[in-house]
Amino acid sequence: MKDVGGAMYIHTFGAFFGVGASFFLRKKEAVEQEHKIAGGYMQSVIAIAGTIFLYMYWPSFNAVWAHPANQLRIIVNTALAISASCIAAFTFARWACMKCDMEIALSATFAGGIAMGACCDNLMSPGIAIAIGALAGLAAAYGRAYLTTSINKWGFHDTCGVLFVHGVPGIIGSFASAVTTANADLTFPNAGQRLHTVFGGWMNDRVYNWQGAAQIFALLVTIGIAFFTGMFTGLLASFCSCGKTENVFEDKDHWEHAEYDAAHHDKAYSEASVIDTDRKN
Repeated sequence: MKDVGGAMYIHTFGAFFGVGASFFLRKKEAVEQEHKIAGGYMQSVIAIAGTIFLYMYWPSFNAVWAHPANQLRIIVNTALAISASCIAAFTFARWACMKCDMEIALSATFAGGIAMGACCDNLMSPGIAIAIGALAGLAAAYGRAYLTTSINKWGFHDTCGVLFVHGVPGIIGSFASAVTTANADLTFPNAGQRLHTVFGGWMNDRVYNWQGAAQIFALLVTIGIAFFTGMFTGLLASFCSCGKTENVFEDKDHWEHAEYDAAHHDKAYSEASVIDTDRKN
């Protein structure tokens, strides 16, 4: 199968595995305490700093295991897709929420890189890479904004919207991989040697249409294995838990909890300010 960036085997598998595991992991308490996972200003600043690093290094992540002859094309396709997904996510947030929403931006910024993971080494025009990235960004942003809470009605729970941030872009990328693979010999008719570096010797006895169908079959198998093994793992984890706790999103029931002493912090800050002022004088 062709999945050089792990769109199917990493992102889609992980998303459906986690959602499947959530079926047995105290969904009711998680839904009731969902307000506790809302981030503040400093959390968003730290998260956006991490997202910038992901944005910079995602093209190299997709290209690292590829054939050297394909790496430049992978980097260009991924950079175009991830830029398009970022623009699409901010555009959607501005249109849907009338303001730029940090949660949507963080969730959908690298959706294009995830989607491109399954097809970034295929021969395609820049417009196709941009379209794939924009579609992945819009799907991730819409799912994060409107559909994450709806899966609670189906008996599952997705704390961070992983299904729509990783799973849906992975599915979009897998379908894009199937289409671009099925039409690989038509995209650039005179690129026989380049096609050989993309697909290798294992395509000698296959036709590209058959391989496109095989990509879809691999996606369905990946989702099925991930979902049911996730449910099985969640079931085992529900039996192995060390007693139920009242707070499912806090660690204080299992770890020594150090309270934040605001009064002590303010006093220490005041003393430090006085010392600094004395030094300047």
